Amino acid sequence: CGGLPWAVRAILRRRTGAEALGLGDVKLLAAAGAGVGAERVLWVIAAAAVGGLVWGLAASRGRLESGRRVPLGAAAALPAFGALVATALAR
Repeated sequence: CGGLPWAVRAILRRRTGAEALGLGDVKLLAAAGAGVGAERVLWVIAAAAVGGLVWGLAASRGRLESGRRVPLGAAAALPAFGALVATALAR
């Protein structure tokens, strides 16, 4: 489950020369994937992307401090926790 984020990290780093994903993001998604499965971790990534989009829109409208990037790990922590709880309750 950590292979896909690591591959995205490697490709983006090679193409842009900058680090787009840190290894902490990769480890968080790998741990979430180990807990909830590979299919559900894709939903965690999608929810993190939506959360980051909402954060960015709020920052661009002046409601939050702008000029700062939202790390994927920060945006993915809550959906990952929710997926882990939902998986545990479903068992």
